[in-house]
Amino acid sequence: MTSRRDLGLIVALAFALATLGGCEQAGSDRPLLEEARLQLERGDALAAQVQLEQALATGTPREELATLFGESALLKGDLGVAREWLGPGEFSEDSAAAGFQLLGRLEMAEGNLPAAGGAFDRSYRVEPDNAGLWVDIGRLRYRGGEQFEAIAAAERALSIDPNDAEALRFRGQLARDAQGLEAGAELLGRALERQPQNIELRVEYAATLGDAGRARDALRVLRAEGGRAASTPHGMFVQAVIAARGETFDRLATCSRDPVWRAKMSPLLLCCRGLSRSTMGITRARPSHSIACTGASPTIAGSGICSPMRCPAAAVNASWCIASLRPRRVARGQPICACW
Repeated sequence: MTSRRDLGLIVALAFALATLGGCEQAGSDRPLLEEARLQLERGDALAAQVQLEQALATGTPREELATLFGESALLKGDLGVAREWLGPGEFSEDSAAAGFQLLGRLEMAEGNLPAAGGAFDRSYRVEPDNAGLWVDIGRLRYRGGEQFEAIAAAERALSIDPNDAEALRFRGQLARDAQGLEAGAELLGRALERQPQNIELRVEYAATLGDAGRARDALRVLRAEGGRAASTPHGMFVQAVIAARGETFDRLATCSRDPVWRAKMSPLLLCCRGLSRSTMGITRARPSHSIACTGASPTIAGSGICSPMRCPAAAVNASWCIASLRPRRVARGQPICACW
């Protein structure tokens, strides 16, 4: 027979176990969120989404997941889904700064510059000393035609964190635009030292080196870290431009025969063909094949462009071409910085 004392102990023990179980269940989403953040840092939006969907299914509040879901959608280029998660502006206290910063990026991607500024302001009120936020503010200012203010924002970002790779990258882009290719290449190189696995940054740095006349250095940078950057469509295009400039047409032909490269770079492939032919003296490139006809206006990504009326090899600016190949369409006269 169970005494009242024993019964009381059993009830107390059951209550304690239920409480512990509830705490464990409430905290069980933490590893999922940490794994999702890790996958986002690696650039794997799909893997991050799997973790986030599991967390949502276990009852994690939407406001705790909104920032991560929005970041995953932006990484995939799905602006509609990003709007669903970021648009309401309902974030947890811990994720509010990042959430409003991502909302600002979404507004910029959709061309809503005043709304982007408002979102960045809300992020600033939560976390003013955020180097990444100041980089975004600088990009917004540049896109609005405020070049000096953009430089000030980049400098502010570097004052907060002198080793922030994105701040160094943005400052390098600004320096390349205002001070020349060598100045930009120096800062982009420093940024790459801090993000050696960033393929996009590696290609941009290589393109800038190539534009500065340092073809050997450009190829060395592209082929480092296992050569992954060199095998991307943008990396192959940089090599093709270098080949056209140096009249190494065998390499240009190899790049242009790659089916992936041809599929993604067909407009610029025509330009490269025109470059090689004009350099060989076969024929002048047709105006419709020039880089100026891609529909973008070079501002921050380089100064030398291909004239609509002529297409000499020395005039091709690879770093501008890389910027002009962003998935987002850029209207003529609109700063390309908005796509970086």
